[in-house]
Amino acid sequence: SLGLLPLKLNNINTLSIIARLFGFIYTNGNITYHKGDKTYVMQVYLGTEYDAEVFQRDLKQIGFKNGKISYTETVQQVDNGRTITYQGIVGCFFKALGIPSGKKTTQTTSAIPDWILNGSKVIKREFLAGIQGGDGCKIRFNKIESGYYNYVCAATFMTTSGEHKDSLYSWMNQLQSLFSQFDIDCKVVEQKSKEDDRFQVGVKMADTQANLIQYYEHIGYRYCTTKMQQSGITVDYLKSKERVFAERKARVLQD
Repeated sequence: SLGLLPLKLNNINTLSIIARLFGFIYTNGNITYHKGDKTYVMQVYLGTEYDAEVFQRDLKQIGFKNGKISYTETVQQVDNGRTITYQGIVGCFFKALGIPSGKKTTQTTSAIPDWILNGSKVIKREFLAGIQGGDGCKIRFNKIESGYYNYVCAATFMTTSGEHKDSLYSWMNQLQSLFSQFDIDCKVVEQKSKEDDRFQVGVKMADTQANLIQYYEHIGYRYCTTKMQQSGITVDYLKSKERVFAERKARVLQD
């Protein structure tokens, strides 16, 4: 009755909202089937009250009602985490779009949907920004032994079992290809999980200053103001360094 399915590829505004919701839910949410109610329940985990408000506003904009928000106290975070629960149509909708139900580690990772892979760059960007808002790492600096600093963005990892590792590799290769369409240099990487028969496969950004700026300015993070703000501080510094270097180079050439 909302007119969302089948997806209309000419409705860029609605599709861009759905794409960033899809990316974030894929990485920072879960869908489970409740046999008693014969429906899907979706839970999404967000960091701040503002993030929860923005997420709810986007769902409302495409026609869904707000879910029930619960709060979780955590020791590591200054702010409380938020869990939003949706029962019924919302979970069914995103399940129909391709988000798996149940544990992702025990099933094949399906390909990124065609409506994203073959969509406009706006749709691809919003999907990537949703993924990074959920599982992506912030851009940060480290002081190294020489006393200087380096600037890095850690890999965006997902975990699977050995049986399903190949399918996750295929998914990450698709993700890497989407990033490359925005001139963002990254590669697919793997590391062994601490758990038995669990592997982490992900996409790692090249840590050149130009690449980190390109990533932040063209993709960034959706539904995670903490990552956006803290990464922004580092990126602003990197841009200042570039500007000072360019000005000094210009003066030298003039002399």
